[in-house]
Amino acid sequence: MLHKTLLSTLLFIGLSATSLLAMDLGKVTSMLPGKESSTAQNAAKAVGGNDLTGMLVNQLGITPKQASGGAGSILNYAKESLSPDDFSKVASSVPGIDTLLSAVPSAGGGLGGVAGALGGGSLGGMAAVASQFSSLGLKADMIQQFTPIILDYVKGTGGSGVMKLLSGIF
Repeated sequence: MLHKTLLSTLLFIGLSATSLLAMDLGKVTSMLPGKESSTAQNAAKAVGGNDLTGMLVNQLGITPKQASGGAGSILNYAKESLSPDDFSKVASSVPGIDTLLSAVPSAGGGLGGVAGALGGGSLGGMAAVASQFSSLGLKADMIQQFTPIILDYVKGTGGSGVMKLLSGIF
């Protein structure tokens, strides 16, 4: 009887120690270098739909809403400027593009009215993007800061051919 009790106690202690060790290893691995960036990337993905939003937030010091709305505005301009086939290539290289396009603010009055008066051409399209940036609390000159980041991102995800398609409209 004493052996059974002693054996049961040792087995219980062994299993408990194994569980504690597994829990501690989980804590240790969550503190390893690189986990912070993964967590930040996951937060950016949750807010903006993809890594592009996180890149814009980190590099430009803007909010996730501004990043996703601004990127969406530029990509929407690309959608209107490129042929459907060419835009399809761009779209396939931007995971979560639908989320970005849905983040585009309505242009409203101001420059949006100017864009309508100018027609659907390049100047009118860029005026609409500037108006959308304004409604996000961003200055129009931020478009020039967004563009190279988006182009680099598309080059990394879709290749230089897709990047050239997109850069051709700017």
